[in-house]
Amino acid sequence: EREPLDVKRFDDIVTGLTEHRIRILETVYSFENHWASRQQLARALRRNRLTPYDIRALTTFVEAGVIESTTRPIASPITDIVHLYRVPDSVAALIQEWVEWRKQRGSRPVMRTRQPINLWEEMKQGV
Repeated sequence: EREPLDVKRFDDIVTGLTEHRIRILETVYSFENHWASRQQLARALRRNRLTPYDIRALTTFVEAGVIESTTRPIASPITDIVHLYRVPDSVAALIQEWVEWRKQRGSRPVMRTRQPINLWEEMKQGV
């Protein structure tokens, strides 16, 4: 059984994420409390379909209690079911609480960022 999700646990989860996984979480979050299919998520991420990595990220979020998932039967020659995901309102409220918590602690409520660099220019300039 997993630990209940609270601000500290959410912080532990989100600060270890790659930028891509954060984009996936933000995309699911952006659908409000509505269920989003994999195809809808792919479109929102400007893709034709989700990759196995994306699906694994969604599964990880479900296992951590950050998002919910369900399936629905569908009449399609390709598949019998459609996978749906959402960030429930209770977790959305927790995420807002996390943003405030990070601000109070002097931490930015976003993933660590790096300053852009141009390696080619740096190499041309020499030491």
